[in-house]
Amino acid sequence: MDFTKIKRIEENLNRLEDCSVDELKVLTDELLASICETLNISQSSNLISALFNERTSTNQKKLIAVSMLRALCRNQSVVWNHNSVTLRNKTFDLFDEILVDIYKQFQIDIKSDKEEKTSKLQEIEGNLNRKFFNLEQSICDLKDLDKFKSDFMQFLFADKVNSFIFRQFSDEDILSKPKIQSLFKILQDYQKSNSVESKINYYDNIKNSYQEFIDQCSKQSELVETCIGNFFKRLLNLVDEDYTKRDDIVPTIIRVELIKKKYPLHIKDQLLNIEIQVNNIGKGKAFDIEVTLDVDDSLLMLYDPKIYIGNLEPLESTHRIFEAKILVQKNKEKLEEIILGRVDWYNCDKTRCHEEFSGELLPQNTELNWEKLSKEKPYSLEAISKENDLIGRSEQIRQLENKIFSDELESSIIFGQKRVGKTSIAKIIENKLKKHSLYTAIYISVGSLDKSSPEKFLKSLGEYIYEEIIDDQPFNEYKLPGFEFEDSITPLDKLFRKIRKIEPNHKFVIILDEFDEIPSQLYKLTDIGDNFFHNIRSLSSNNNIGFILVGGENMTTINQSTDKLNKFESFPVDYFDKGRFWKDFQDLVCKPVEGIIEFTDNAILELYKMTEGNPFFTKLICGNIYNMACETRNAYVSYEEVTKAISKSLSSINSNNVNHFWKDGIKESDPVEVDKIETQRRKFLISYAREIRSGKNSFTKEVVLNNSILDKTVTTKVFESFVNRKILIEESENYRFKPLFFDKWLTNEGFNIITSEALDEQAIEELEKEEDRAYVEDTEIVDLCKSWGEIATYRAQQITPQHIRSWLDQFSNNIEKRLMFILLLNLKFYTQIEVREKLGIIHNEVKKGLVYKLPKNAKGETKTREVLLSAFGSPTKSGSTYLRLYATVNNFYRSSSHNVSLSKIKEAIIQDKEIQRIVFIEDIIGSGQSIIRGLDTLSNLCGSLIKEHKITVFVGAICGFESGIENIEIKGNELPFNVKVFVCDHLTEQDQCFSESSSMFNSSQERNKAKEIAYTYGSKLVKTMPLGYKDNQLLVSFFETCPNNSLPILWAEKSDWKAIFRRD
Repeated sequence: MDFTKIKRIEENLNRLEDCSVDELKVLTDELLASICETLNISQSSNLISALFNERTSTNQKKLIAVSMLRALCRNQSVVWNHNSVTLRNKTFDLFDEILVDIYKQFQIDIKSDKEEKTSKLQEIEGNLNRKFFNLEQSICDLKDLDKFKSDFMQFLFADKVNSFIFRQFSDEDILSKPKIQSLFKILQDYQKSNSVESKINYYDNIKNSYQEFIDQCSKQSELVETCIGNFFKRLLNLVDEDYTKRDDIVPTIIRVELIKKKYPLHIKDQLLNIEIQVNNIGKGKAFDIEVTLDVDDSLLMLYDPKIYIGNLEPLESTHRIFEAKILVQKNKEKLEEIILGRVDWYNCDKTRCHEEFSGELLPQNTELNWEKLSKEKPYSLEAISKENDLIGRSEQIRQLENKIFSDELESSIIFGQKRVGKTSIAKIIENKLKKHSLYTAIYISVGSLDKSSPEKFLKSLGEYIYEEIIDDQPFNEYKLPGFEFEDSITPLDKLFRKIRKIEPNHKFVIILDEFDEIPSQLYKLTDIGDNFFHNIRSLSSNNNIGFILVGGENMTTINQSTDKLNKFESFPVDYFDKGRFWKDFQDLVCKPVEGIIEFTDNAILELYKMTEGNPFFTKLICGNIYNMACETRNAYVSYEEVTKAISKSLSSINSNNVNHFWKDGIKESDPVEVDKIETQRRKFLISYAREIRSGKNSFTKEVVLNNSILDKTVTTKVFESFVNRKILIEESENYRFKPLFFDKWLTNEGFNIITSEALDEQAIEELEKEEDRAYVEDTEIVDLCKSWGEIATYRAQQITPQHIRSWLDQFSNNIEKRLMFILLLNLKFYTQIEVREKLGIIHNEVKKGLVYKLPKNAKGETKTREVLLSAFGSPTKSGSTYLRLYATVNNFYRSSSHNVSLSKIKEAIIQDKEIQRIVFIEDIIGSGQSIIRGLDTLSNLCGSLIKEHKITVFVGAICGFESGIENIEIKGNELPFNVKVFVCDHLTEQDQCFSESSSMFNSSQERNKAKEIAYTYGSKLVKTMPLGYKDNQLLVSFFETCPNNSLPILWAEKSDWKAIFRRD
């Protein structure tokens, strides 16, 4: 349909409105002539005869009928006052034949006279225009889109009159129902989209699709442009208004800062991880962020000076790592290294922006004697006896001193969980007292006494105190009588009365450590026990005798069993509370290595998060940090070093360091009952660990009571005992063990240790299920991360054990997790260093037979006029990365222009006659089809020119399937120029993880089960290739990209699935 001619009809229709009687005849003839011209009907002297004849087709009649109907609507005189009655008769005869549906809708009787028909027909076009105009004007808010869509579709398609009229003045594409529905669909998608990225993509789609459709409408008839085009133009305006009003779709600002860190810049060949923080400080989202660093490359080598960050939401930050190596040992007087950098990004409106930044690499202490330091143990786990070495207990020591050095010596109790520093406090008090000539301190560990019976215990205790006194100055000079201690310490009263007569001002402080481990018969309601506590009370009532009783959680039980200690003031010793003792905790970490090792704030925070202020676990982890620092000569501890030390500590700790969590706080004294309660507690711990190991992150009280291997009554009892002891704590209705370090140990190494300790055979059998055996331990994950590099990074972001654990936890149970972990164990991860090595190997192949025409510069860089670098198609981010790395590794000039797109190769060859190689770099070759298509394109563009210049086209890849390599070589033999393919690592069917040739699984059943799991999850992520592109089933990833030949569970990402190696 020629719409230029259609528009001429409409121009003539418009001229009919309000024309004079004199003009009517001429304008009517011009209208009829334009209709004839549009329908390619030869115009005779009689236009009416030409239009209204028997040879006119049905489709032609439809256009004539609608054109005359529109003329009637514009000016009925065209039919009624025209000089020719024939025109009137012919027109209505044609109406009667063609406008059947219109007659039906407007209830026009075909037999009625022409005047009646005219009265009903002349309003049709006006009504049509009004409907669409009113609809267009009523659109004020996109929220009402569904109603507008319904009305529009009704007017255009369901209304047969409108539909019939439009079809004569438009082509089928404009009135395609699927096309109109698709325009509404993308607008509905825009409204439903939540993320900024999807909103922008849908907006761009709307802009392009709607504008194209509106332009199409404008090129057709005025009727279509006015009614349909203007409607969608109105919708487009509303979308523009909505889009520009959004706060999150605005330009933004990206700032980059170097993480405050000190580096061993004085050690040649030392590998560094330069850490940066990329911050989106604006209100809009940033896209395709890239960060480039510039350093003095004679001193420092960046493995890749540019890293791709991706997208950042408003106010979002991300942490990235540049891998580097120190090339020369720097002068100690000037160790700082200045870093310059630039960050580039796209705003929502597709504008490319950049910001420059700078920073300084600060040096570590260069004067440390690491050999000497490696022999020291600044974080001793033994009890401390020197006050200067004890950190954070000054308040308790001061209060105890006030009690001891007052006019009337008072007795005290020090109690708390094991390994929180109680003994250290007691030892320091002992040493302080030894400096006073008028005080004698007697420190006794209950564990050193005979506890085989209450009688023997009291005998050994009395004798110990007696011997300590008579060996002490000045009492060893006096002839004190001997005493017999059988089943009581009563003789001590006589001893101290004699001493008072000799030395009335002398005072004695008896420190009984581990007091809660005295024979249980002594704090029962027994005569011997009552007599024992009566003796303690009697002795302590003297002004010159005081006791300090030191014990763990069982001290509460002892206090409740006797009233003889009610005058002893209790001093609890607990973890370092962050609110009250944060400075003490920092000192506990930093003070022992002051001037040697520096800790970042994040490192200390991570330590506290894990230990929750427990001094023993804190020192245990810090000891491992110190040992690692000595091994690596790294005196600066960041978050990463702490996480490594935590992992190491968790795997090295034994049950003796943690068994007080289930052994202490038992009120029973009968050994059989005590053992029974301990066993119940261990079973409870096992139930808890199993629940967490199964991947469930919630542990509510209901879960506890319903999933324990104990009966509900016993479980409730054990649960409440842990809660009362503040070992099991509630957080948002879920429970966990405190400190978190113990919780982590319990759900990993501790699970197996506790299970094997003194559980009955039935319990062991119940626990040794496949589900338990399949659990992936934290140590396994740590080892996996190490196998991918000392600090494994993907897209410059560290892959931590937590990333792996989070990925595994997306699978349903431990069996699935174990099988998927086997896949990770067999995954080939190419680090940046490995990729650089492979690119060097590839270049050695490229150079074979290459004749250099220009010398290298002072830096050993070649201008590389002989080598042209390119990529098939539009270079992707990964292609750009490997081409850039190839040039960097092989000392190409940075400013070299010999890195061009495929379409520019011909121009480059013409301009430079020295080119001998065209090099394409790929990360992986699958089937080889994309490379084959690229070679075909290259051949079509300039194949003969490449042949004429005797240029070799070289395809290099890091790894690839042998079948794909063969396909490319076959294709190369068909081309007019020489093609060489070189692949570093060849892949075969054995590298397809679920093939029968694969050896990673123990059995075919295990392999098939793993395949089923990978397929089930993969089909939800990428329906068309659940096991990778072309069903390649690969387990390969590079430091910057993960090929889609690998399993989608590794790289695909959705709202409910997080990938380890995410692809864009």
